[in-house]
Amino acid sequence: MSEKINFTVMLEQALTAVKKTYPEMTITKLELEDENGMLVYKAELINPADNSEMDVAIDSKTGQLVSQDDIVEYQDGESEHAD
Repeated sequence: MSEKINFTVMLEQALTAVKKTYPEMTITKLELEDENGMLVYKAELINPADNSEMDVAIDSKTGQLVSQDDIVEYQDGESEHAD
C-alpha cells in the first residue's frame, strides 16, 4: 500500500514565494523533498551579480520559508516551526 503524501502548497506557489523573497536570485532547481519526515520544496538559487549560490526550503504545508533548524526540530518532534 502506498503512503499518502500530504501537502497543500503547490509547486507554483513555492516558486512565487521564492521569487518574492529573493527577486535578485535566479532559481536553478525546485523540487519536493522529504527532509527528515518534513515535506519541503528545496530551491537552489544563484545570484547572477556574483555567481554566489544559496539553497532554501519552503514548507509544503504553509508555504513559509524554513531553516535547517526548523527541519531538525520537526524531526525531533519539538515543534513544526521555530519562531
